[in-house]
Amino acid sequence: PSRSKNIIFTINSILKQTIIPNKIFITISKNNFREQNINYEIPEAIQNHKLIEIIILEKDNGPINKLYGGLLNCNEDEDIIITVDDDSIYNRFMIETIYNYSKTNNTNVIGTIGRIDYESKIFGYNYDKPINVKLLEGYGGIGYRKKFLNLEDINTNGLNEEIILNDDIYISYILSKKNIELIMIPSKIKEPITHSIFTEKTNPLWKCNENGVFNKCLKTLKLN
Repeated sequence: PSRSKNIIFTINSILKQTIIPNKIFITISKNNFREQNINYEIPEAIQNHKLIEIIILEKDNGPINKLYGGLLNCNEDEDIIITVDDDSIYNRFMIETIYNYSKTNNTNVIGTIGRIDYESKIFGYNYDKPINVKLLEGYGGIGYRKKFLNLEDINTNGLNEEIILNDDIYISYILSKKNIELIMIPSKIKEPITHSIFTEKTNPLWKCNENGVFNKCLKTLKLN
């Protein structure tokens, strides 16, 4: 919620892409467990835009809710869903890069930033061919087919908080159980820039994870 008034910067970067999505879904919840006393402030320009639909859920499933709109509203199993983070400004070729590879590959999840091991990130910027990874970093944009996941997969009932806060790890965990591979593809883009000045008030997830939540999630899911 504390970043919602600035989400227009992210949305503008999506609307300026070389390939424009057919629909943009923003999923928010009535009861946000990280910022319980802060209300969403989504600009009217976004609320009234013909390509954008805002979905309001009763329950906060954490950042994995970013998949909700696509899984709920896409009609075909082969539809491509690209998730993005709410605090990033994306290079105008981001969607085209992920979409073009996804068009010819309907069995894998596609991203441009990943981890071969859980200790450090790697970037498609430094590679000239696709590579299998254990985890894809969501802030770089990730392309899924609707058939890969369902709404029950992103229901976080009963999960520990460290798992809820680490959607990238949890999604990769779910997909590995389904034998769906994660592929990091070559990209001319190293990573998006952020439009937020990260402070205690903006409540960035990486601050939680740097305090050991990331590693705790790996341990809980028995991934390290």
